[in-house]
Amino acid sequence: MALLKLKKTQFAYDETPVVKDFDLVINERQIISIMGPSGCGKSTVLRLIAGLEKPTSGTCLFDGKPLEKPSPELRYCFQDYDAFPWKVVRKNLLLAGATEEKSEITFNIDDLLGKIGLAEHYKKYPAELSGGMRKRLALGRCLAAKPKLILLDEPFSSLDVDARCEMYTLLQTLWSEWHCVFVIVTHDIHEAILLSQRILISEPLPFRTKALIDIPFKYPRHESISTTEEYLSIAHRVRELLQPVRNTKKS
Repeated sequence: MALLKLKKTQFAYDETPVVKDFDLVINERQIISIMGPSGCGKSTVLRLIAGLEKPTSGTCLFDGKPLEKPSPELRYCFQDYDAFPWKVVRKNLLLAGATEEKSEITFNIDDLLGKIGLAEHYKKYPAELSGGMRKRLALGRCLAAKPKLILLDEPFSSLDVDARCEMYTLLQTLWSEWHCVFVIVTHDIHEAILLSQRILISEPLPFRTKALIDIPFKYPRHESISTTEEYLSIAHRVRELLQPVRNTKKS
């Protein structure tokens, strides 16, 4: 059974169509990136998947059931850093669902601190962390209760190159150990190829599928794949698909 299934999903603000006849099937243990021109409706699609918006028409099923409201099995990591600024790292993770006991349905707090690389910083407040560490905390908060699906909206756009590389490695490590589903909205072609099994590219507004590209590289993936002919070919194709349609009609 597909974990997530959208069929002929449509959404409009007032009378402006934002998502049109959108179909998507995501099975368990997948990472998919969503790309498209700015303002094409990518974040709206995430909000529909998260249950934060209801489709105007069509269906949106999560784990076989209509997604009519946010589910504890699904977490949404917004573009901004996701944490309570008045709580230290440890408290933030506990409030997000981690526990002090060993459990199969949630992460143990000490195990989670170790996995996200914040074991030595558990007493710090978010403002005392570097940008990369704050992103690790945001990801940890999403992971804490072991949801089946995590939505990431431009998760690493504010980080420098080194911090991004660290997060790419961390995300792959967590996925390989736990096999949740990640849906990532990104504008970064390298990020999409490095992390994803599939890349969905949208047409300009309203959001609808222009192309769905399978990425063949095995995990774990390293920066070295960017020098291969296969990577360069995929990157070129994605870049071409993201180019705006040029009006060649003569006046």
